Amino acid sequence: MEGAHSVTLGLPGRSGRSERLFAALCLWLGLVAFGLVALMTLERWREPGFDFRYFWLAGQIWAEGISPYGSTFTDAGARLIVEGHVPLIWPYPPNLWLPTLLLAPFDLLTGWHLWLCLNLAALPAASAILALGLPSGRMPGNGWQSPRLARLCLFCLHLALMATIETIQLSLYVGQISVFIYLGAALLVSGLAAGRGGRAVAGLAILCLKPQIGAVVVLALMISGRGGLRLAVRAVAVCVLLTIPPTLAKPSALLDWLHSVGSYDGAASANLPLAMSGIRHLVWASAGLDIGNLAAMATTLVVGAGLALHLRRSIRAEEADSGLAAADQAVIALLVVLAFAPLHIYDFTLFGVVVLTLAGSRGIGLTLGLLGAALCLRPSDLQIWLENGGPVALFPGTTLATWGALFMLAAALMPRRRTAGRGRSGG
Repeated sequence: MEGAHSVTLGLPGRSGRSERLFAALCLWLGLVAFGLVALMTLERWREPGFDFRYFWLAGQIWAEGISPYGSTFTDAGARLIVEGHVPLIWPYPPNLWLPTLLLAPFDLLTGWHLWLCLNLAALPAASAILALGLPSGRMPGNGWQSPRLARLCLFCLHLALMATIETIQLSLYVGQISVFIYLGAALLVSGLAAGRGGRAVAGLAILCLKPQIGAVVVLALMISGRGGLRLAVRAVAVCVLLTIPPTLAKPSALLDWLHSVGSYDGAASANLPLAMSGIRHLVWASAGLDIGNLAAMATTLVVGAGLALHLRRSIRAEEADSGLAAADQAVIALLVVLAFAPLHIYDFTLFGVVVLTLAGSRGIGLTLGLLGAALCLRPSDLQIWLENGGPVALFPGTTLATWGALFMLAAALMPRRRTAGRGRSGG
């Protein structure tokens, strides 16, 4: 979409000496922010996270060659976890078998240490993938004298941002897989934009570890064009291959998973609408109605498909099958997920990828995008401040974060700057 010239968001263009000084400042900020989040993980070193216990326990059960779905999970938890929270239901899909199995050789505490280290490594890795892997036209600072310094600054500033946002810290605190999902999103978008199919397939397969995220992106890519369709099929094939060992262990593994999801929904306060994000949460907050996760996901898929079709029609025919067009579709799909799907606030680690849509935004779109990004930074702290320190609900910033995602989605769909030879700058 074409647009008139206006001020857009990007790294400041400077002289060579100023660029080096600015790069040094960015490097310092990145190191300090990452150091602080590393210190936070050390505070959790002796206490395995609430959610991590699910993944560790599932790995122990898979290692025995049996399925963790059903009463097996409950019995194993009572036997293997002697202190702290004992999980009762395994609600995750069979394709998560392999990542959990990697924890099987370790006891609970050692596995927790490994999990924290892998999470910490994934954080700068995702920033590096985006800063170094995206084409220059898809990142701020492409007018610098030194493109390498521009990418270094983007890496450092992006890492500093992600190390300080609430969702990353919460994911590390409870031991979720959300940082790895964010890494998968970075692999997908940068792989699509740079024409690296293997990288993109790996990223999409990681996203499918959380089907409520991966399914929306797969659908959008299938609509985006021949290239996106081929990539989606390859990623789905990888997921199917990952489900073969669980199916050999128990042929009904897929059906057992769906049954576990149904049992888990509402089994704990974390799965009630007050703690879930997206359309389910907003309907509950405004009307007091719980539409459930199934209706929320159906709505998300419909909205995602509708926007994918709209974007496909808005792109010139010769660009429809390009990696850049598919990258744009993936980013919009991720924004749809954050705005509509039933997630928890720690899943908003995807913010690290979609925030780059601000580059190239202008006018009202830029203002709306910045407002949305601000709401996603520390939503719980902001909500508690607005309530003057009153009673705190589980995940209190869910409403603000969901509205923030809606604002960013609206901003990403507005006209934005484009340069010769490329389409919409979404990724």
